Amino acid sequence: MLSQPRLLIALVLSLPMVPWATATCLLFADAVHAAPPELEGSSGANAQAQLDVYLLMGQSNMVGGGRLDGADQGTNPRIRSLTHPGVWSEARNPLHSPVGGLSFGVGPGLPFARRMLEHVDASVSIGLIPCAVANSNLKSWERGGSLYHRALARARAGRQDGVLKGVLWHQGENDASSLAKPEEVESYGRRLREMIIHLREDLGVGALPVVIGELGKDLIANKKIFPNARSVNDAIVAMPGRLPGVAVVSTDDLPRESDRVHFTAAAQRELGRRYAQAMMRLQQVEGP
Repeated sequence: MLSQPRLLIALVLSLPMVPWATATCLLFADAVHAAPPELEGSSGANAQAQLDVYLLMGQSNMVGGGRLDGADQGTNPRIRSLTHPGVWSEARNPLHSPVGGLSFGVGPGLPFARRMLEHVDASVSIGLIPCAVANSNLKSWERGGSLYHRALARARAGRQDGVLKGVLWHQGENDASSLAKPEEVESYGRRLREMIIHLREDLGVGALPVVIGELGKDLIANKKIFPNARSVNDAIVAMPGRLPGVAVVSTDDLPRESDRVHFTAAAQRELGRRYAQAMMRLQQVEGP
């Protein structure tokens, strides 16, 4: 008899009218919802003097596709990951749970947390809330979308134990692809701006800092698979001018894996550091 997760996978993949992008989104959404087992040595966040909490949102480059090596498998007791409400474990790569035989690797979350630790008091810990879903489009992250409300619920659960300090966002490859609807490409900037506004409203944090990663020149050059990448990336780059408390980090010089889509482990480590530098600049402007 199939276990519940395998049964779900079999059912989704058997649906004849569901395109692969949608099926993948559904599978990964279920992985975010299902809590992985608590890691050995984990403890409640309330034992920490202060927990600065950050949401990790977006699609596969936020999930992390860089190949794991020894440099990426260490842990730090001051960097925690929310497994399910009220339970924080020592964060380790991969931060997001594997599903359907697909595994993840190095993302920007842990490198971001390590850099943030260098600039906070020794009594402060960093709490990461992994919410990213591979191959997800912006529509699923808008208010009313399943991933938006799942991230909202996880953020509310996480801040029961700490202070919500910011959001890391890396998404747009799906909306830049040849499968995207023209009207969704054209409205990407407006919809992303509204998503950030709604997230701040629903969390009650009007100046919540948000750092966004660019798609980058490699993706823009891949016109066959991502013909809309320039349009989507232009909307991303313009976001700080359209909304306060938003910063964008460049990825133009960061190497990718052979698929020309996912950043290498070294690139993800650098991307995480850039997210941290941008986040600290926003926090200095906006305050705690």
